[in-house]
Formats: sequence, structure tokens, C-alpha cells
Amino acid sequence: MRIQTASIAMLATIVVSPSISSAMKSPSAGPHARFLPVALSPTTDVTMTFDAWRFDGSWNVVVFCPASADAPAAAFRFMAGVKDGLLHGERGSAGSRGSMILDGTIQPDGTARLSASGVSSDAEDPRGLASQEAPYAYHVAARFQGSRGLGARIEGRVCHLSFTRQ
Repeated sequence: MRIQTASIAMLATIVVSPSISSAMKSPSAGPHARFLPVALSPTTDVTMTFDAWRFDGSWNVVVFCPASADAPAAAFRFMAGVKDGLLHGERGSAGSRGSMILDGTIQPDGTARLSASGVSSDAEDPRGLASQEAPYAYHVAARFQGSRGLGARIEGRVCHLSFTRQ
């Protein structure tokens, strides 16, 4: 992030002489204090630049969902790519058993809201219990910083996602 400032106006309260109009008196200040409000000058130029591509590249994604009353623990990994802040990752073939698609936008400040969808798999049940294939979809709130990121499932079952740039 770069912050460029062409000119900066003084942002302070200035104590002026008692000859200034009583309209400039602050009701909470002493009897001799006078305050002059100061605003930014029209020539003040403050620009913040975030590089939209700073998260571009290949990312290793690990999804871990601890066991709950309704589902066994599940963990898997896959690769995702980020191009111009757009994240896309796939595990398996879309729509097939054990698949997952992860899509979303990483904002320039590193925050992201991602959408995950896929089809569950019997193989994800480490206890060997018979489960049915079922489509699923949920959202993830994530935060990326440097070459790492962390995310959490927003609704439904608890799941954690970690991202590592390759």
C-alpha cells in the first residue's frame, strides 16, 4: 500500500486571540479560549493505492471441518488460483462425488467473501459410516495477508480454511 499526499492541511484546533468574535467560543472551554475550525484545503490530495494483483498466484487450500453431532470430521486439500483478485479452485470434477468449487473475490485490503459448493463423498467419513452423497453450498469469510490466508464457514457446520501461496 502506498499513501501519497500532495499537500496536507493542518488538522488542529487553533487558539486565536480574544479579539475573535464570541461566536467562535467553545462552551466547554475556559473564558479566554477561542477555537477556529480548520478543514482540509481544496488542494489536499490524499490517494491510497492498493495493488489488485498482490494476491495473484497459486494457493494451496486446506479445508478442515471438525466432527459435529450431524457429521463426521472432514479434511481435504486442493489448489486454487487467483488472478486480478478473483479466486477459483476446484477439488475433483464439478458435480462429481467428493467435489468442491471455491470462488470469490479478494478485496485489495485482503478481506474476501467466498462461495463453496460441491457434492459430499462417502470417502470423507473416516468412521466408515454409510452416508449419502449430497450437494452442499456455503459461504466463507476470509482474510489474506502476505502469503497466507484464513477463512471460516459462515453458515451451518463449523469449517476452517487455510490458504498458503505456492
